[in-house]
Amino acid sequence: MGSDGRLLLTVDISGCQFTDMPVITTTVNGDYDDGRMTGTSAVYNVTKATAYSESDTKISVGQANSWKWSVNWSASGFNC
Repeated sequence: MGSDGRLLLTVDISGCQFTDMPVITTTVNGDYDDGRMTGTSAVYNVTKATAYSESDTKISVGQANSWKWSVNWSASGFNC
């Protein structure tokens, strides 16, 4: 869980071996209310190894699972 009970997703991108901060994009889909994630604007604290995305309202992991939320992400940058 993120701050104030908001759903937090931590993405480990260390295996990508980026040499500089990559560009991260995210999408969220599901059966209900996936608009609670703010999409690409919700990605923050990006490093060469991690990125974070957080819901803009309080939501439990159970709610996200029952709504069949799926977070898709993509990272692009230099790795050599």
